[in-house]
Amino acid sequence: MQVLNKDSDYAIRLLMTLYRKGSSMPVREIARIQKVPYRFARKIFGRLSNAGIVGSVKGVGGGVFPLKKESEISILEIIELFQGRFRLSNCVLRGKPCPNYKICILRREMNEIARLMNKKLKNLTVKNLNQKIKGGK
Repeated sequence: MQVLNKDSDYAIRLLMTLYRKGSSMPVREIARIQKVPYRFARKIFGRLSNAGIVGSVKGVGGGVFPLKKESEISILEIIELFQGRFRLSNCVLRGKPCPNYKICILRREMNEIARLMNKKLKNLTVKNLNQKIKGGK
């Protein structure tokens, strides 16, 4: 099971680097620091820009800059931006709803686990992660 895909993982790491700097930064530099391919970083920052999380300036001296406070960017928001709604179970069999959907105890348990994970990911922010790095935790 994979909770984070590559896009989400890279987006979180790229944002953490940008917010540690706190001001405009070239995408190429952020990508180099995080060891993310430049073209991939550009694509990710394009989506983050469309979502209103970062802004960008083109040309010499340009780059990306924070629009939202890092304490306002939840990890769940980033996951949903790049992967869609987070869930652990789809309950679909051959393209149709599973016939046991209403009575399935496993589905109920998986939904409860997903609810708890969503809550944790919603409360976990880019700022929280950066504080853990600064605090050495």
